Amino acid sequence: MRSMGTMVTAILGGLLVAVVILPASRAWGDTHNWNVSGTDDWFIGANWNPAGPPIAGDEVRINLDGTAQIAGGTANAGFTIIDSWEGGAGLGGNLEVNAGGILDMNGAGLYVGAGYRELTEGTLTINGGTITNLGTRYIEIPRQGRGVMTINSGSVYY
Repeated sequence: MRSMGTMVTAILGGLLVAVVILPASRAWGDTHNWNVSGTDDWFIGANWNPAGPPIAGDEVRINLDGTAQIAGGTANAGFTIIDSWEGGAGLGGNLEVNAGGILDMNGAGLYVGAGYRELTEGTLTINGGTITNLGTRYIEIPRQGRGVMTINSGSVYY
């Protein structure tokens, strides 16, 4: 039988580990907005608001007629929307996953032409890259939006 002092030490020891580890990790669930109206690299921090590319669990919005390109690395994201929600009709978002690029959705949904408004537009193009999502979510082109998904070569794992 353990003494009360041993049990308190064991409990406090576990809490101390949690207090030391948690501040070292970034908070999950930030919303990252693509802020480039042209075409540029997903991995450049200045292309996002807030600054820095998204991490696993972050919501991602690509719009403003911008094209985010993933090539030569693994991009992580949570729930991702490619649309014109912020930019209005005709200013759709675009995502290209090119050769050597991987988009890891970490079990979250990917919406192309999100459909929150009837005029939303979005395109997803896979040119030799890979999209992985080994969770319970999906790639969706909703009924109200106008979304296009093109796979020229590459892989989608769901």
